[in-house]
Amino acid sequence: MNFACSSTSPADDAAVLNATETFVRQAQDYTKSRHQHIKFLYSNYALPSQDPIASYGKESQDYLRAVSKRYDPNQVFQMLVPGGFKLYREDEV
Repeated sequence: MNFACSSTSPADDAAVLNATETFVRQAQDYTKSRHQHIKFLYSNYALPSQDPIASYGKESQDYLRAVSKRYDPNQVFQMLVPGGFKLYREDEV
């Protein structure tokens, strides 16, 4: 599901985000109740409250973290680059 919405005023952004998160949560609950839920989240369309990296599965997460530690040992992309989804929660870095 790709659900897109927008507002015409920045003052409405919080309300639109809240409504979107509510809709997505209800859609997920419904698909779970029908045993048709798919955990995968495409990061380009994920909400800030979602964790698309976790949806790749533990094995893939472990691999991504190992690559990150090898090629970015100072974790610049995890700690110094703002925005985006990170491989680690703040308390894990």
